Amino acid sequence: MNQNSQIALLDKMKMWFKFVGLLDIDQAEQYRSSIRSKLQNEPLPEAFESIYSLVEFRHQLVIGTLRNHPIRQKEYLVDAVGEMFFNDFHKYLFFSNQGIIHFNNNNYMTALDCYREAETALIDLDSIEQANFYYRFGQIYYRLHQNIAAFSYFESAAFIYELEPPLRYKLANCQNYIAAIYSELSQIEDAERMFLKAMETSKGITNTTGIVKRTYGLHLMRYKHYHHAKQVIISSLDDMSNNTTLQIKSNFNLAVIHIRLGEIELGLTKLSALKSSLNRFHLVEQQAKLIILEGLFHKMGVCYETIDQGIDMMVERELYFEAHEACESVSEILESQFNQTSKALVYLRQSMEFARKLNHIGGS
Repeated sequence: MNQNSQIALLDKMKMWFKFVGLLDIDQAEQYRSSIRSKLQNEPLPEAFESIYSLVEFRHQLVIGTLRNHPIRQKEYLVDAVGEMFFNDFHKYLFFSNQGIIHFNNNNYMTALDCYREAETALIDLDSIEQANFYYRFGQIYYRLHQNIAAFSYFESAAFIYELEPPLRYKLANCQNYIAAIYSELSQIEDAERMFLKAMETSKGITNTTGIVKRTYGLHLMRYKHYHHAKQVIISSLDDMSNNTTLQIKSNFNLAVIHIRLGEIELGLTKLSALKSSLNRFHLVEQQAKLIILEGLFHKMGVCYETIDQGIDMMVERELYFEAHEACESVSEILESQFNQTSKALVYLRQSMEFARKLNHIGGS
């Protein structure tokens, strides 16, 4: 393959990648088919084979068979040691793909390292892919509870998405995350304002509206408006009928609301019914919370060993903010419902320790 042919093929693969990022399935498939037919006629240089396989992975990840299968995605993890890159596009594809796989499997610190490498090769990509990258980078920082960095990346992504009306759902997702950050920082008025903005942006986009409603419901739960939270989360279920994972998470939230409203048996029954789904979809955060609740409301009395098992499960997956909030909730329930003041203080101290860890990314 001569140099001109290589340049033309590389441009085609970039266009294929662009349409994958835009979720334009028809155009992505056209470029994919065109490239595949060309590959049947002549062999590719090794670097081009690698680029092709990386774009193919992203194709399958976004609009194909790997989309909702994080465990299967792990089969595509590659050690970067000794990896040679043809150009910045090749480097960006490699590290951003690895980062996505680690993020989808809750390995946030490793995902962060991959994204830092990918960011060094971002400059020549089109603005939409840059916005997609900023959005994903914001998600990683958000999961690590690095809210200032997360806020900055979500704002950068939103600035680009605002210029692209077909990507209104992505703008709404950015606004939703920004609202959640305000909520976690106890800036309630700003959170409410941004949630309203996200709902307005997402109007008519069914799944996105459901996601925004659910996040708003979690905001209401955080500030103990349980009856309102219940109404909002129930409403979100109708808008997320095609998203099994979020439906499971929302039903989990509703079961927790029952418990917080004093309907403990009903809440525990609903949680028990969800256990197999949590395991099947590897929802670690909810699995850990379920273990904690089983320890709190054990039929033989509070089982601290079980509670600690759930907290340890969060820590093992670097879910420090979730562990912080879980310990805070355990402390409150032990004090208010079981009059266990000394034990409540133990978990309150643990909550404060996790809060301190959050001053360092992932507690490292």
